[in-house]
Amino acid sequence: MPHLKSVVLVYVCLYMCVCVCVCRSLKVLSLEESTVIDEGGDWLHDLARNNSTLEVLDFAVLGLETVSIDDLALLVERCKSLVSLKVGEIDMSDLTQVLNKAPFLKELGTGSCSDLGEEKNCMPVSINLSQHLTSLSGLWAMPDSGLQILQPVAANLKKLDLKFTLLSGRGYCELLSLCFALEDLQVCMHP
Repeated sequence: MPHLKSVVLVYVCLYMCVCVCVCRSLKVLSLEESTVIDEGGDWLHDLARNNSTLEVLDFAVLGLETVSIDDLALLVERCKSLVSLKVGEIDMSDLTQVLNKAPFLKELGTGSCSDLGEEKNCMPVSINLSQHLTSLSGLWAMPDSGLQILQPVAANLKKLDLKFTLLSGRGYCELLSLCFALEDLQVCMHP
């Protein structure tokens, strides 16, 4: 049976390479929680070069070691209809150039927010989220100081996943007091 799993993984890798090069009209690519063997990020580079019709890109929770921000920014710039972007292993502060090229994004799933730390030596991070954003997830390790990024879009959010944040009780109250349209809230409070 272990040999069969290896064969399936090889086929999945080959399929991804063929898919991103040949399927130039691809609108949805969802790889969330898939087993993907990343051999240098070529699939994202090829996707960025060959596709301009993508509306949904989801590669959250893959365990990718490297993701080229330049390739992701190129893809977002080329795909004018992109409304949903979920990336797992990328720190929010590294997504600045990507998010600036996605003004119509409605759904964002991001990785770590650890660079938004509360240390006095931390440089303030200027991240502009799309004013069309209605769903936000990820936000791993986001402290209360990261709330300044969410405040401008909070009123439009219908879905908010705060399970992996490091918000204090006060931080939760501050943010949720601004979320007038919220329909779906996911939290995991720690004592």
